[in-house]
Amino acid sequence: MSVIQVDAEKCKRDGLCVAVCPNLLLELKEGSPIPTPIQNAEEQCNDCGHCVAICPHGALAQRAMSPERCEPLEVSSLPSAGQLEHLMRGRRSVRIFKKDPVPREVLAKLIEVARYAPTGSNLQHVRWLVVYDGAEVRRLARLTEDWLRDKVAAQPDNPVFARNGKVLARAVKQGYDLIGRGAPHLIIAYGLRGRETDGIIALTFLELAAFAQGLAACWAGWLGNAAREWAPVREVFGLPEGHSCAGAMMIGLPKYKYRRLPQRNEAQIAWR
Repeated sequence: MSVIQVDAEKCKRDGLCVAVCPNLLLELKEGSPIPTPIQNAEEQCNDCGHCVAICPHGALAQRAMSPERCEPLEVSSLPSAGQLEHLMRGRRSVRIFKKDPVPREVLAKLIEVARYAPTGSNLQHVRWLVVYDGAEVRRLARLTEDWLRDKVAAQPDNPVFARNGKVLARAVKQGYDLIGRGAPHLIIAYGLRGRETDGIIALTFLELAAFAQGLAACWAGWLGNAAREWAPVREVFGLPEGHSCAGAMMIGLPKYKYRRLPQRNEAQIAWR
């Protein structure tokens, strides 16, 4: 099929599809009954679906999707601005988990939601690795501890590594997992090297979705860094050539429930 097809009987020539196309690939010429793609539009279209989603008449189909295959946006199902604010402010980086596992289908549903996060040029290249076995999460944590010790030894004057090295040593002495926090599961987002931001955004979506489902989540920052620098962790992940870890998220059931919204610093805003 053509990159874009328009049903002339349904089209009302309102020009909405023309207005929202990010790459300016549609035009509505005077005297033309329907919008038409520009020359070589198929080579420049990133299949974002804006044109299909905006048409109130269901008149336009795109090579990757049709209006019949796209769920309608139910405004009544959207949270209010106040509810969304409360969700985002109520999110906590939870580091104390129950030992009970989360059903696989629940974690899969989180990823199903997170895959709708925006990606540059709609590449949708973010991939997911779920470390479901808690023992494997702990093994990755121990490998990351080795990486952190190596960083401390290599950069003894680096205040960040020196401070965290001391914290790690104290935690290990007490038998506490500072890296994985005893989380039963780990979710890793990865993608094309140099485009890690897309995976970070997707993990942020996933974290909010997890909180909305009553789950506990926290960024595994040291582990994510180790996955980019430390061969033993990279080997465990086994990512394809040309791909890089964007981040890792500890996830499980929360052991405790938070009762209040802690304060944060005022936003520092510069207006131009």
